[in-house]
Amino acid sequence: MSFIKSVFFVIMLFAISSAKALVVGDKAPDFKLKDQKESFITLSEQLKDKIVLIHFWSPSNIKSREKHSYFSKIANDYKNTPLGKANGLVVVSVCLEQLKESWEMAVAKDGCGNLINVWDKNGLYSLIAKSYQLTKLPTDFLVNTNGKILLIDPNDVSLHTRLIVLNKNASVQTDISAKLLYGTPKNLHPLAHQKVYLVLDKDTLNVAETDDYGDFVFKQVMTQGTELSIGKTNEIKETDNLYLAKQNGVIVNKFTKSASGFNYKMLDKDVARLSEIVEEDSGLKLDAFNKSSNKELLLVENIYYATDDYKVSDKTAKLLTKIAETMKTNTTLKLEVSSHTDAKGADAYNKELSDKRAKAVMEFLVSKGIAKTRIKAIGMGETKVLNRCKNDVNCSEKEHELNRRTEFKFSK
Repeated sequence: MSFIKSVFFVIMLFAISSAKALVVGDKAPDFKLKDQKESFITLSEQLKDKIVLIHFWSPSNIKSREKHSYFSKIANDYKNTPLGKANGLVVVSVCLEQLKESWEMAVAKDGCGNLINVWDKNGLYSLIAKSYQLTKLPTDFLVNTNGKILLIDPNDVSLHTRLIVLNKNASVQTDISAKLLYGTPKNLHPLAHQKVYLVLDKDTLNVAETDDYGDFVFKQVMTQGTELSIGKTNEIKETDNLYLAKQNGVIVNKFTKSASGFNYKMLDKDVARLSEIVEEDSGLKLDAFNKSSNKELLLVENIYYATDDYKVSDKTAKLLTKIAETMKTNTTLKLEVSSHTDAKGADAYNKELSDKRAKAVMEFLVSKGIAKTRIKAIGMGETKVLNRCKNDVNCSEKEHELNRRTEFKFSK
């Protein structure tokens, strides 16, 4: 080895040993190298929609080449398999070797044709070796679409396990419609125009922003193992809490305070409550109650009326007909109907309107042959709102809808 090369080698070893080694969670350095067709390959281009496994190796290193058959297999198995928010996996095989012929012969002999094969003739003296702090070969890095390192030198089992988890997360995607409210349970306010981050392992998967009512939406996102992250804001005082709620204002859970803001780990039961899930059919609930030994059943229905109207709509008539049929079958069944309004409008007017709506329901059931003595109709007005939307509170239409309901309380 010449004197100049010896000095360069010592300098490189000193630089590598003194620099901080890359760890999981670090950003993978970008690079630009030529493949066998003399086309430039960059890491950033590959990461646009793929998870990338970077494999640093040398033709003269037996352990390097032992991995090639397995890497060729997973490159083929996961080529078009959804992995988190990626559309698949690619293996970028980076050969650090002075002789191009040695690289090309090893690629052909080891069957690496389905890998992205690139070459750097400077070997461990190269800039890419320095940027990745390579002290040995082989060295492997699994990198996600945001360029974050997920695994370093994984064995076959840990790599396979991680890919399975990423695929599972990708296959379970849903829409999340939610609201941010802060304060105390009795005094809640919407957190408007605030960025909401959906995070997995410190990696931001998606970003949304709340509207005037604190509402935000994530479309078709993975939720398993994720958390919501909110930065610090001047609106929220030390004595306040931050709540995750449905867009109708019903509280789902509370955020945890942290030094940087607020965090909430997404729980499956809460995701189900936030997702657009069809409620169980009221008719089926009524049938099950009629056959059970339960003494009471409460059905809550959002029955929509035209403004200032109390006539029973065709849609509501279907439910009321089912109720009438059930009450005819079970002659001991009694029903209390209570109608509720939102807080828009004068209190007295809302009370009168809810009285008319409750009585309209009762009269419909009577017209179907149910004795009036078995039905009690009550107009509650706006006395029992289910969320923060009381008088003079600016709420969204979805929040007001929650309070415009009719409750059917059955008793045996």
